[in-house]
Amino acid sequence: MRSVIYLFCLFSFFIIPAQEKKIEKETKLKNKDVPIRLKQMLEDYLMEAEKVNFYLESNGTKKNYEAKFLYKQAYYSIEYNDSIRLEDVEVIVSEADIPPGALEKIIECLAGFDKFKIEKIQKQFLSEEWSDEEIVNKALREGIGDIVRYEIEVGVKIEGKWQALEMLFTDDGQFISQREIIHRSSEFVLY
Repeated sequence: MRSVIYLFCLFSFFIIPAQEKKIEKETKLKNKDVPIRLKQMLEDYLMEAEKVNFYLESNGTKKNYEAKFLYKQAYYSIEYNDSIRLEDVEVIVSEADIPPGALEKIIECLAGFDKFKIEKIQKQFLSEEWSDEEIVNKALREGIGDIVRYEIEVGVKIEGKWQALEMLFTDDGQFISQREIIHRSSEFVLY
């Protein structure tokens, strides 16, 4: 079984990055630039939150709004599309917060690279059945979701070169997808 997971992850690295790249620009918004509807939707939670910031995230074709804040000693981000429909709720977690069986599968997948270093892990809450309000409420108040995934930013070394990847796993550690992270500062050279 381990060799199947290893081969799947390794094979996907060579196929997916050619198609999927994460090139996002995040711009901090002033309070006056945050859509009123978005502030109203999050009002109850943000009253209890600290370090609240809003961002406009764009990747060239799509724009999203993101609220980032500290809530009950955890760092959250709630992302909405430009129509103010929920994309997901994420909370930063550590490896210790991932169930042991799931973490083992994730590490097996990462072991397919020459070297790896996990930079950030986010637990992602989604739902196909719950309303946006229910998802946010259940994620923040109860730490649960209809669908839970782990989004992991990881540095990997392949053939002597380091690359940054964003990898997505199910709640039980099954690999879903990955994309290469392109840092905007490396897109141009000043002469």
